Amino acid sequence: MSPDAPLVSVIIPTYNRPEFLRRAVESVLEQTYENIEVVIVDDCPSNSAESAVDEFSDSRIKYIQHETNRGVCVARNTGIIEADGEYLCFLDDDDEWMEQKLELQMKLLKQRSDVGFVYTGTQRVGDSKEILSVTKPREDGDITKELLLGDFIPFSTILVERQVIQNAGMLDQNLTNWEDWEWCIRLSKHTKVGYVEHPLVLIHKGSHDKRSDNFQQKRDVGFEKFTDKVQPIAAEHGSWFERKFLAHDNYRLGYAALSNGYHSDAKTHLLLAIKLWPFAIQFYVYLSLALLGKQGYNRVRLAKRWLVDRLNG
Repeated sequence: MSPDAPLVSVIIPTYNRPEFLRRAVESVLEQTYENIEVVIVDDCPSNSAESAVDEFSDSRIKYIQHETNRGVCVARNTGIIEADGEYLCFLDDDDEWMEQKLELQMKLLKQRSDVGFVYTGTQRVGDSKEILSVTKPREDGDITKELLLGDFIPFSTILVERQVIQNAGMLDQNLTNWEDWEWCIRLSKHTKVGYVEHPLVLIHKGSHDKRSDNFQQKRDVGFEKFTDKVQPIAAEHGSWFERKFLAHDNYRLGYAALSNGYHSDAKTHLLLAIKLWPFAIQFYVYLSLALLGKQGYNRVRLAKRWLVDRLNG
């Protein structure tokens, strides 16, 4: 590797999951791009990750532990403050990287001087690492409007130039949901965005706990906070786009309600999405699923899973 290769800081927030953290850290240390530091922020768990971190005898690892539990958003911001790299990446402790992730992202940055934010494709895998789906990036360049309508950049895929973060600001610690998405929207206002098409991140969708599963938190607190923060950005693109944003905002909450078995909430927010923007086919599709009720919706999900298994088999 070139001696002038920029330092890349990899920030890994962790909480009570040392068994997953080991796998994540290994995937970073095995990167073909070697000029890295790994900043592990342990959010004061009862099950400390320190012993798991001590298993790695690598001087590139920096371990920080919060005195009190402060949440993943604060942990990420702590990592940003403590990192020394010119470029920063983030990895959830239950995900992992393919070994060429950083090398290919840094290669793209070298090729495109206008880009300060790069994301990659992903593979979603189950408990046995069976491939559930593969997602390839599609949005490139000035993508703020696209991001306002959809959360399509998994946080474990991004690499961001420090200067872009300094211009956009840190993650918003007042948000209780979608703070990573809001931050990506904000970052995209300050730089062009590029992508590496290859699925270089494994996102584990197994049976372990995930913070995003709490629908009531999203409905009662997170939704309003996110909308209040992001709606002014949408309004910069005109009143019609602001209306379209609000429609998609309600669609996302309706989809989350449907996925978590809250069919009444799903119908409410999907109907509002259609009222605000009656031009999106997916709104009608998911409203139809919500109207089927719990049993009907579960039958459709089972049929879809059977079809996917057949196609993959």
